Amino acid sequence: MISVQKAWDEIARVAPSGKIDTVALSDAAGRILAEPILAQHSQPPRDVSAMDGYGVRFEAIAEGQTQFTVIGEVAAGQVFDTAITSTQAVRIFTGAPVSPGVTHVIVQEDTERDDAKEVRARSGGGREEGGGGGRCHRVRRGDIRQPATVSGGTSPMSYFSFVASYSFASHPLF
Repeated sequence: MISVQKAWDEIARVAPSGKIDTVALSDAAGRILAEPILAQHSQPPRDVSAMDGYGVRFEAIAEGQTQFTVIGEVAAGQVFDTAITSTQAVRIFTGAPVSPGVTHVIVQEDTERDDAKEVRARSGGGREEGGGGGRCHRVRRGDIRQPATVSGGTSPMSYFSFVASYSFASHPLF
């Protein structure tokens, strides 16, 4: 057990000084965010796949459907804007924009493709990975990241990377 004075000294050592400065992110190491970060735009700008697989409608999987007609293919950097029906699938690769109507991605390891046009999901339709039915986590415009600290009382550098990704060169810090 430490003395009351030692406890107060430790609190004073790690607590923000109360003085807030707008600091260049290149000088932010060891500092604490003084206010929340508000996302200025969505990142990525649209939903993308978190895995290689087949984009389908989740409702079809939930109803037990396992056979789908593949109507197209989309890789990262490409767009496939044709909406799918409940009997169709789109071959999708990691990082590719999710096509209209796709609400679930069946990971490729949970499928069998017999020919160029048909794909079958094994064991009830695959697994959801990364939350969101196989779609990458997305930061939407207006999302807020609250200030946080790591051991030692400073904000993690990942927060400053997040700030930088929204084209901020500086941010209010303690």
